Amino acid sequence: MTTLRQILKPKVLMPHLVRALALLPADSSLAVWSREGIIARVGGLSDSITPATEGVASYPIYLECREVGRLLVKTSDADFNVDPVVAFLGEAIQGLAEAIQTRQAVSTEALESYREIAVMQRAVQNFNQTLRPEIVAKVLLQEIAGRAPKMDFGAVYRRNHNNASYGRLNALGDFADDMFDHLEAGDFIRLLEAAPGILNDIANHTRWPLRHSGVGALLLLPLYSNDENLGTLVLGSSLSEAFAASDLKRAETLASVAATAIRNAQLFAAQKTMFHSFVDVMSSAIDAASPFTAGHCQRVPGIVRLIAKAVDEDRDGPFAGFTFSDDGWDELNLAASLHDCGKVNTPSWLIDKSTKLEAVMDRIELVQLRFELLKHHLLASYFKKASEGALSVSDRQGLDAELQALDQDSAFLRNCNLGKEFMSDDVVRRIETIAARQWTDAFGQMRCLIEETEREGLLIKRGTLTDKERSVIEDHARHTIRMLSKIPFPNELKDVVRHAGGHHERMDGKGYPLGLKDDKLSIQARIIALADVFEALTAPDRPYRSPLKLSKALDILADMSRSGHIDPDLFHLFVSRGIYKEYAKNGLMAEQSDEVDESRYLIAASL
Repeated sequence: MTTLRQILKPKVLMPHLVRALALLPADSSLAVWSREGIIARVGGLSDSITPATEGVASYPIYLECREVGRLLVKTSDADFNVDPVVAFLGEAIQGLAEAIQTRQAVSTEALESYREIAVMQRAVQNFNQTLRPEIVAKVLLQEIAGRAPKMDFGAVYRRNHNNASYGRLNALGDFADDMFDHLEAGDFIRLLEAAPGILNDIANHTRWPLRHSGVGALLLLPLYSNDENLGTLVLGSSLSEAFAASDLKRAETLASVAATAIRNAQLFAAQKTMFHSFVDVMSSAIDAASPFTAGHCQRVPGIVRLIAKAVDEDRDGPFAGFTFSDDGWDELNLAASLHDCGKVNTPSWLIDKSTKLEAVMDRIELVQLRFELLKHHLLASYFKKASEGALSVSDRQGLDAELQALDQDSAFLRNCNLGKEFMSDDVVRRIETIAARQWTDAFGQMRCLIEETEREGLLIKRGTLTDKERSVIEDHARHTIRMLSKIPFPNELKDVVRHAGGHHERMDGKGYPLGLKDDKLSIQARIIALADVFEALTAPDRPYRSPLKLSKALDILADMSRSGHIDPDLFHLFVSRGIYKEYAKNGLMAEQSDEVDESRYLIAASL
């Protein structure tokens, strides 16, 4: 309630009273009085004078249709008609008060508008700093709470358009966590979808089932963006009559901006979810292309997250200064899921190749067929001689010896085709000898028992891949970089390509496709590299060998860490934090989890 003393100050009134006093007889007095006492006076009137004082004429002063004070006049000349002067001067002072009040109102409104703009600007900046709806809701509640002193609690509820239910995005205050928990679902939704406005004196509102909950007043405001109801802002107080129209206006201003921010965050989250779904589809497609690597692109991200969590929690080790932000986690998960996307360009038969001569079919079967044809020719020649009666004992012995030799050579080549052992020089020479042997095909042409491409395959000294085939396999990392480079990742995900494309690089620079050394390799790429190797060693579906036990897999990883293949600090963390055991609980077969002496690896790593 505005008082006259708040509008009219003594220094404003005094000049007017002095000039007006000149219109009155000598020894007259003037004063402006309010219920709080005399505001200003001239002449001989005392501060204790009131409109009821004997001999004092007064004129009421009104503001907003309410009497807020009086002009008091006292003169010693009983014959002087003071009424016209009092009326004129009273109206002048009232006009002055109204003008000052209007000016103050304009100034107050301008100041309030400036404050609202400042609040809006600050809120917009705060809202735009996040793309998480729950953080936007938190900022909204904090902004309102700072300007609503009677607010005890508040919450933002998001509307689920699939089933018209509501879920709490964020809450603030003592009662916010459970203030509506006792409500039936129907009452809760009816409350949140009520007309926007203020519900003061809840205790006397029989319509709402909150009158016994300690809630005295509520302010309800739906959050709209592009005509879509996103949810409801709820502010509450334990006091009745806690909220005014100004609180509602301020909340509407902030809520309109917050609703847009929440909508943007929801759209971003939806796009992000859709992109992750595409990534999952691609990973599943890569895994599905080969029954022997099925699940690899699904398992590696799980191992990556376990290692990254240990890195993030390392406080006094080599990774003490490294932490993952929310975007950093997202970036790492994407890189781990997409690390093998380049394999879509790799022939599936090559990925599945479990023997040296395997292509679209395993050519060892053709080699074996030629052996059988050679044996058939020997038998045919033998029986032809027999029909002519020209056989001797030595012919029979010679046939048996040749057939036995062919069977032995055939079995020898079949074993070499498996590629499970490193081949000695003696083995190589024997393959060359067999390859030089010839046979006659159906057209009478002389051909080598083993064709040149088959000879090259059988002469692979380790594994089942030729140099050319290995190059094609290794090109998948280059294809990964090329494919991912075409995706316009946002700035916070810009290193997905770098992390995913570096999982076959080595610490010593001898990896592929770019031959990067440790100082050029991100920690994320090193993590994916370790996870990729560990999964490959322990996977149950690799065509070229059986899954290794944990102890054997760790032995190999230890050798790789010492030889400059993988990051030794990461391997130490992998062992010391028991990451391999945590993964083995659900990721490996029970028979793979054998006894592991961790001290062997930890001591060696510290040397």
